[in-house]
Amino acid sequence: VVPSLLAGTLSFASWNAECVLYGAGKTRLTTVLALVELFLGVGLSLLLIDRFQVYALLAVPFITRPVHFLLAYYLNHRYSFPQRFYLWQSLAAPALAALGHYAVLRVVTGWIWQQDELTSILILVVALIPSFPLYAFLYGLAGGWDTNTLEVFDRGTRLASFMRPFTRLFYHATALGARLSPLHNRFPFTIHAAAMAEAESLTKERVSLIVK
Repeated sequence: VVPSLLAGTLSFASWNAECVLYGAGKTRLTTVLALVELFLGVGLSLLLIDRFQVYALLAVPFITRPVHFLLAYYLNHRYSFPQRFYLWQSLAAPALAALGHYAVLRVVTGWIWQQDELTSILILVVALIPSFPLYAFLYGLAGGWDTNTLEVFDRGTRLASFMRPFTRLFYHATALGARLSPLHNRFPFTIHAAAMAEAESLTKERVSLIVK
């Protein structure tokens, strides 16, 4: 289970890179990425399965998903727009928050678990959704947000419909962590001003087209 969970954490990077391709209208490239990952995964599985058995199946995602992400990152940089990688927000802060999240859940679930199915299911339910605000708080505490992006996050959560109470809870947990964090604003997103200027320009162009 643990290797599968670790492999699953790599999925977000690939998913995020593909979302950028979708947003840039490069949908054909997402098909290319899917085919590369498919053939690479099947090929490695056939190559390694005889020697390593089930361990081969556990190891393959640790190869295919980084390849998927790095290739997607390159394609986005080349065909969508220049990419900027922020090490603290993208790797260090999530890792610290995840470790803290795991430690808290491990202690709490250790109190709950009675070595039966009922408490096992209860732990799964608690860990899947209700613990998300805890992670949001820890990510903010680890300095994952600066003031500008936290403001954008605030506005974005207000756009939700029936999920708005949950998105607002997620935001307030994040904002509390950021407010208490000694690392807040230590690692700002330096492209924020340029991104907002571009967004404003695109909005004006769209409004102009609608008016005409």
